[in-house]
Amino acid sequence: MRHSSIDSTMNVYTDPRNLDVAGALDSLLDRNPDDWETHYTATFLLQGNVASPLAKYNEPDSLLTTVPQEERQLRLAHHRGQVQRLAPESAEALYLAAEAETDPHRAIDLLDEALERCPTLGEALLARSRRYHQIGDYEAMLLDAERAIARHHGWGIFRGQRASALRELGRHKEAEQAFGEAIERDPDYAAWWHNRGEIKSRLGRFAEALADANEAIRLDPAFAYAYVGRARAQAGLGRLDLALADFDRAQKMLPGDIEILHERGKAHFDAGHLEDSVADMARAIEVAPGDARAYGNRAVAFILMKRFGRAISDLTRCIELDPTNAKAYRNRGHARDLKEQFEASIADYTRAIELERDVPGDLTSRANLFFHIGRYEQAIADMTRLIELSGSPPASLLQRGMAYELIGAESLALADYEAVAVRDDRAGDYGKLWRYLLLRQIGQVEDATSVLTSRAAGSGNDAWTERLFELFKGEVTREELLDAAVTDDERAEAYYYIARKALIDNRPNDAKDAFEQCVALERNAVMETDFARALLRQLEDTDGVAAAAAKGPSMQPPNPRPSAEEVAPQ
Repeated sequence: MRHSSIDSTMNVYTDPRNLDVAGALDSLLDRNPDDWETHYTATFLLQGNVASPLAKYNEPDSLLTTVPQEERQLRLAHHRGQVQRLAPESAEALYLAAEAETDPHRAIDLLDEALERCPTLGEALLARSRRYHQIGDYEAMLLDAERAIARHHGWGIFRGQRASALRELGRHKEAEQAFGEAIERDPDYAAWWHNRGEIKSRLGRFAEALADANEAIRLDPAFAYAYVGRARAQAGLGRLDLALADFDRAQKMLPGDIEILHERGKAHFDAGHLEDSVADMARAIEVAPGDARAYGNRAVAFILMKRFGRAISDLTRCIELDPTNAKAYRNRGHARDLKEQFEASIADYTRAIELERDVPGDLTSRANLFFHIGRYEQAIADMTRLIELSGSPPASLLQRGMAYELIGAESLALADYEAVAVRDDRAGDYGKLWRYLLLRQIGQVEDATSVLTSRAAGSGNDAWTERLFELFKGEVTREELLDAAVTDDERAEAYYYIARKALIDNRPNDAKDAFEQCVALERNAVMETDFARALLRQLEDTDGVAAAAAKGPSMQPPNPRPSAEEVAPQ
């Protein structure tokens, strides 16, 4: 009767009464050196790697680890060779050939053949599931793990493999439950506790994750990744010093491990230790110069340090290594924007959008750049797409309305402002205010006045927007509005609306001065800043000043601001 399935193999090695496993196998082979099934069983004792279902039982004092590595490799090769010589067509021989295969696709082909010959060969199902993990086919990985569970109900390793597949598929709640089932079957296996703790961290349950990580460390104090898991939980609880201490411990245990360097670098970044984060990413680059992530992560730290040239250089290298990395294009676009390389920045955001369509932030960033350099039609196209994607967010409607104003499409601008004005919140107040200003701009004074009078005093959603309406009602002065501004954002808005009031009152020079004050504050996240910049360009033109003196600023598009010359990454 064949005994090559995982269940019978495990019985040989996990029986506490069998104190001399190697000796028992040698005795069997002395009596029958051509017993290929015993040779096959011996390979499990000697493999000692994660591919083997027995690897988790390789305790530090076990017989397996007392055999010198060189001798173990020789003996493993001998037993594997005997199986392939004595039973070359067996499922077991095909499984062993797959284990030695470096190409995962070829390994899967061999395991397919093995399972055709012996569908109950649990180790082959487990190995094929692992190979599917290598190539990123997580659905197939999950299917094989579930098949193995159906045939070998008792083993926690199959439950753990299923949990890993569910985790890769983003089915975190199911993965947590599956790791719990693996723990029920193998409560002394540290990896299951660690993996479940990682899931809990992803779900934001950091206190529970910390408890699982502590149990993993108790079971295996030499398990470096258990300290990484605990560090993540500590970071989630806001205990960054404890998190960094655990990352340091894990890094000392595995000094060349790139994943630990990445994790510690992120922790330093979150703690605001930017130089330390850069140092960890630099070390990760030394360890694995072909890994794009370290360049991308270091670049983000450089951006915060305002070292934009270094950030652009790192992101360019990241893109060379990973040309489909949308995040790298997105971040390089941001860095180039900050260096005023506007056309290059637009090109980067465009590529990010091509790689990951319909990401709202990319559309917003590109629209802002188009608006900034006076390409209003393209800004409108991006804002329209964003509005379609995001369900008409008020900020996008206001910004599109602003662009419509600047190309002279007043009716479209009014429609966007009205869509926001119906809201009963702060955004609605801005929609009403912008609608009022445009109606005044195009000479519909009565309609504009009705916007102000229909909004009863005190009906605003906060004190600041109330002050803005009071400015246009003549109830507060310029100085009183500026005194009411608490933040630089409010001060930028104050100068913008003071300028618009000056235009209504036919004081273009005062308007120009106030627009300049608004732009000088450099509050580029405030939409009024971009509007002020555009209107200022119009007022600085002689014809624009004349038109403004007659009826307010012309709504014809200004000459686009010359784009900065693209600079090669340093």
